[in-house]
Amino acid sequence: MPSKYHAHLLIIEDDKGKTEFVLTEPVYRIGRDPDSDIRLVSQFVSKQHATLVWRSNADGSGSYRIIDGNLNGEASTNGVMINGIKYKGATFSTRIKLFLARA
Repeated sequence: MPSKYHAHLLIIEDDKGKTEFVLTEPVYRIGRDPDSDIRLVSQFVSKQHATLVWRSNADGSGSYRIIDGNLNGEASTNGVMINGIKYKGATFSTRIKLFLARA
């Protein structure tokens, strides 16, 4: 569960504007599927495009890990790019530029 001492904010910008999500849950499913926790509507986003998973540290802090695709190991079609580099999964706690579709 995210640390009560640190706010985690996910900001999604697309052609419809900017949406902010305060992250408080340990897992978020991101994709085009109507059952996604964070739904993105784009032809370049897979139904189950990415998953955010909270990772706690011993000191009570933590960060989210983004995984390409779902927790069953099924990757998305277009992948996940962070700061211009394609990843299967990455842990982050600072500001990043994340692309879930073609940039």
